[in-house]
Amino acid sequence: MNSFYKNALYAFVLLALLLQGACAKIPLKDPPTTSTASLHTDWTLRGTGIDIPAEYSVDIDGRTLTFKESENDLPELETGTYPIVIYNTAEHITLQGSNATVSTKDGSVEPLPGWLFTAVTEVSYEIFEKRTVTAAMEQQVRLLEMELTITEGNPERITRVEAQLTGIANNLDIRTRALSGDHLNVQPAFTRTGDKLRANVRLIGITGTQHLSLRILFSDEREMHTGAIDLSELLKGFNSDKHLGTKLTADIHTPIETGMTASITGWKNVETSGGTAW
Repeated sequence: MNSFYKNALYAFVLLALLLQGACAKIPLKDPPTTSTASLHTDWTLRGTGIDIPAEYSVDIDGRTLTFKESENDLPELETGTYPIVIYNTAEHITLQGSNATVSTKDGSVEPLPGWLFTAVTEVSYEIFEKRTVTAAMEQQVRLLEMELTITEGNPERITRVEAQLTGIANNLDIRTRALSGDHLNVQPAFTRTGDKLRANVRLIGITGTQHLSLRILFSDEREMHTGAIDLSELLKGFNSDKHLGTKLTADIHTPIETGMTASITGWKNVETSGGTAW
């Protein structure tokens, strides 16, 4: 072999060795194990006149995030599927774990708590793909209106009405939607306008049997009682579709004769928009 070919062979071998050494020094990257996702909250199903909360909380992977907008990026996490619990803070409602509890006093539930919204869903984190999950927020406090028309007796004689509605829940498990409450009531504050007696309450739900009783006080210091009126049948669907309000109407009779009792007849259930009332 002449010197030209020998030198060429040596040069080729040397180049191969150099390339092999260079390649050995280039580290191989591990495939990514984390990714990102985003959250869209849909607040469509809420009562008329009820505002979207100014901010809300999102529980994911053992951490709590606070958001103000409907579209938000979630934190970077390992690939997989993660449960999400979403909720806002509301007046007179405390949140502990997955339980939302309306405040009570002496067995009576706060009649006008704030508007609570919740959602429970999950989000998938995928490699090389950013997923967006949409959470439909559920209104968890429902408006109950009561309107009584005085059809017998003189409305002007009525100075005050005391009322109690039994069978009221004050606790909601956000994850399971289970309602609970033991021997609780709510006390609607009735006011009179002309021949109408009206009261509003906002309830997280009902449980057991609902009985309404009224104590009516008159300007001559007399008083009348209605006894316990069973409203359970009228309110049987109350725990569903809470963004729609419920309005109960009836006629109330308050005869002038001494010794007579007040009576309420003609009950009707009228579905409303479920927002702010009169």
